[in-house]
Amino acid sequence: MDEAGEAGNTLTHEDDAFVGFGGCEYKKVTKKDVEGAKSASDLLKLLTTALRTQCVSKEIKFYETLISENFLRFNEADKTFDVPQENKYL
Repeated sequence: MDEAGEAGNTLTHEDDAFVGFGGCEYKKVTKKDVEGAKSASDLLKLLTTALRTQCVSKEIKFYETLISENFLRFNEADKTFDVPQENKYL
């Protein structure tokens, strides 16, 4: 794949099925990276990197607020985020 996107985004990563949707610099995130995450903060950094939003300074703070307000929950066992069913806004 080698196609120019809008706003100067260029996709040239043939081996990757997903290259994010943000405008930040592309950096590959691997399964090994995710498995090595030791905290929600580590995983949030990987998530924003995979989405190519890591250069947006408020992005991680936004996700941390969602966690602290119980809109998102970090599952340490399988290194995922989910929406708690007991969330009063569901």
